[in-house]
Amino acid sequence: MSHPAGINRDAALREKWLKHGAGVLFALLVAACFRFHQLGASAFRADTIMFYDLCHRPLSAWTIMTNWMELVGVTAQFPFPLAAAKGMINLFHLEPTDFNIRLSSALFGALTVIPAFYIGNLLRGRWFGVLLALLIAVNPFHIQLSREAYFYAPMILGLAMQLGATLWIVRQ
Repeated sequence: MSHPAGINRDAALREKWLKHGAGVLFALLVAACFRFHQLGASAFRADTIMFYDLCHRPLSAWTIMTNWMELVGVTAQFPFPLAAAKGMINLFHLEPTDFNIRLSSALFGALTVIPAFYIGNLLRGRWFGVLLALLIAVNPFHIQLSREAYFYAPMILGLAMQLGATLWIVRQ
């Protein structure tokens, strides 16, 4: 029995997306491995000690968001990354270990491969998207930023999402 041309085209399109989806999942797995491996091994230093200190206090993520200036004084940083770390610790009843304090930053860093794929896909197609996702996954600078309990990993994720949305709007 012969199938209409549309069904064969749909199957081919689905197969293409599965191949590229597997590439993005592979990039996400690589990113997670590089970011989670010995995540709690290095010491806190300089400004990251603020994450350590506030994650050990009996505070909620909401308290961190709403009382930011009272907790840390005038800083150039925003409360979201620290509130995300503390919120994850509180939500899952985790001990505030060095690993768990850094976990949200590592997750933000690993998730950056998804908008990287989207940006690459918009610019030059799916294979370029997979390549860009893999480049973010193994970028040593991005890996190091993602392994710190600090403000940069969610900022880079947000910027990548903003760039993807801007490219999408421009292309419409």
